[in-house]
Amino acid sequence: MWTENEYVLITSAVGGEKNIVSISSCFTRVRIQVVDLHRIHSDVLKTLPLVKGILVRGEEVQLVVGLEATLLAESFNKYFKEAQKVPYRTCI
Repeated sequence: MWTENEYVLITSAVGGEKNIVSISSCFTRVRIQVVDLHRIHSDVLKTLPLVKGILVRGEEVQLVVGLEATLLAESFNKYFKEAQKVPYRTCI
């Protein structure tokens, strides 16, 4: 599980709260849809615990984390609810 500091780091590394459109999960990935891909700092995201890889597809950053993806996406979304409403969805 990520800590609050790691959620803050993820938020910053994907361009801040206003750059996040949605947070979702799909089997082994936490998917973060963003407004502007140019604000992504993949080098920072790669340093996070549990992150095994980073993929950028369309307007989405995918954090490859393994089978914990749904739990991590749900907890990230829960953390985010305090700052702003971001829809959570899963493709499972």
